Amino acid sequence: MNKRLSICMIMIIFILGGCSSVLDSVLMSSSPDAVLKKAVEAHAEVDAVEVTFTEDLGDYTDTGLMKIDFKNEESHIKFNEDDIAVFIDKDDLLVEYIDGEVESWGRSSIFIDLENKVKHHQNPLKFFKQIDGEIFGKFDMEKEKGKYLLTYNGTKEDKELLGKALAYFELTGTDDFDEMLEYFDIEVKSLDLTLIIDSSTYLIEKIDQKLDYVFYDEDEETKTTITNEYKKYDNVGEIEKLVATIENDEGLNNDDKREETGDVADLTDKEIKQYEKEASAYLEALIEATVFQNVEGFIKKAPDSMSDDEKKSEAELQRDFFKEMYVQNTKDNMVGTGVSDDEVEELTDAFLEAIATTKYEVVGAKLESPDNIVVTISVQGIDDTDIYAKTEDEIYDVVMEGKVEEEELISKNMEILSNNYRKVDSLLDAVEVDVDVTRDDGQYLVMLQDQFLIGGFVQ
Repeated sequence: MNKRLSICMIMIIFILGGCSSVLDSVLMSSSPDAVLKKAVEAHAEVDAVEVTFTEDLGDYTDTGLMKIDFKNEESHIKFNEDDIAVFIDKDDLLVEYIDGEVESWGRSSIFIDLENKVKHHQNPLKFFKQIDGEIFGKFDMEKEKGKYLLTYNGTKEDKELLGKALAYFELTGTDDFDEMLEYFDIEVKSLDLTLIIDSSTYLIEKIDQKLDYVFYDEDEETKTTITNEYKKYDNVGEIEKLVATIENDEGLNNDDKREETGDVADLTDKEIKQYEKEASAYLEALIEATVFQNVEGFIKKAPDSMSDDEKKSEAELQRDFFKEMYVQNTKDNMVGTGVSDDEVEELTDAFLEAIATTKYEVVGAKLESPDNIVVTISVQGIDDTDIYAKTEDEIYDVVMEGKVEEEELISKNMEILSNNYRKVDSLLDAVEVDVDVTRDDGQYLVMLQDQFLIGGFVQ
């Protein structure tokens, strides 16, 4: 138990805290932040897309075409340089070689890497938001010919964080980078990121990324350029399926497949179902302790693999740590503004009251590997964007009417925001969110609570 709790202390990141002056944004009729939030909403409704990609990663270049059907969990990817095609569904990965032969690679590491990249394209902006909760406000924007052109304009520190996360994604195929968890020994030299978004649909047309970095123990700089163009939303046609022509253990996947999937293959169906059930129970318990601040709820829903003492101890820890992280992040974001501890506590309590009105249910779980289970939850969250918009309008009116002195503006902003959180009386439509639950020696933990918080309970 102590091992899990100590890991949780290190790994839990909560980006929600923070309230700042909104006077600059209230005067703008259309801001990068607003456009990008609408884009996230638009992409949440996407069932299929075609992606043309060019990836120059220094040592090699990949170009090709992805046709992705998110609804039916099927994808077809053509890699031009290697002259191979790949078909992925929820159970298998099939590779068609240059000679036309097709081989199954099953749930190997390459399956997981490509599956992660496919999922990334459904809503790529969520990846940026996951790394930096405030990133949508760090773009410059122009509008021309029915398109929004957004250029990333973060600080040097912002680019260092985002650049590391992008490099991590390029090198590992996973988007779960967290600077607090991963010591990633690179220095970001430069980062350019440009988005083109259709102004009528808010769907992404193109993402251009140029990233240069160097590993600390090397002198040579790695220069990368990645371009993804998105077309044919919800109109990709039928996905071309592949059928294996090579018998198991007779193709290129022979030895590697046994090494990479042996642990999963050794699990019985009963064990897989048990791990999925326990991971789901742990996630439900965690949500009860954090979002709903409910110790008894954690104890009731926690998996039977935890003892009664473990359940009570972790429930109290998760409840208290969740609240303290919001308090601390808010204070960090308000440094130099003169905000008082009482005002931060008031905002924290109001926020917790608001998210306690949310609703959720577990809708599925899928074992990816013996130590990782993806649990899917359906969430009706609060509309944080609307809450902040109302706060902006109200603070603007107060300023225009001359009802508050400049030195009182921050306190007034905190007061209005707190009141608006307490007034929450409706929830957004349900969205499905995938959460990675780690299994370690029979114990469970969620390394990134933001996976269910941002875009789930708080939108």
